[in-house]
Amino acid sequence: MANEQLNSDLISIDVTAIHTYVNQAIEGGKTFNRLFGYQLLIFYFQWFMFIMMNHICIKAFIHPEKYGYIHHINILEKLILLAFESILIAFNPCAVVFVCDMVAAEADKFMAACYEIEEKFHYSSHEYHELQTLICILANGVLQFTAAKFIEIKRSMMLSLIVSATTYFIALEQYF
Repeated sequence: MANEQLNSDLISIDVTAIHTYVNQAIEGGKTFNRLFGYQLLIFYFQWFMFIMMNHICIKAFIHPEKYGYIHHINILEKLILLAFESILIAFNPCAVVFVCDMVAAEADKFMAACYEIEEKFHYSSHEYHELQTLICILANGVLQFTAAKFIEIKRSMMLSLIVSATTYFIALEQYF
């Protein structure tokens, strides 16, 4: 009796409606990936190439005699302009990454909240089984954002791009 009272006081939600919202969110993520996957892949490849070019420009600014580069303004001004341009160009990819990562993180928090709520219901109750079904949907239909299914869009991807570009630059620099 007390357990039933706890269940009714604890939560009065329509789990079927939540199922619908979760399925719509997962389908929205899949649609996002289908519509923008290849564009994001090209976008991040362009960003990768821009990082490579920045490495080369910085090296040319520091050692102009090696590259036959003639200074018209001082090195500090060139580096400031390059840093400003880098910030402007990096803003859009970073914004997309942060938004996609936040949505995926919220889906994970929602699943954790479902686990917490599930513990408060008796295992034979209707709500418990509905929450188990919802958790199963969340676990199997993971809300992920990808660039054409090549890379998952999350915060660690930004650092990976920068590290990869730097590694390629160092490798190329050793041969030229």
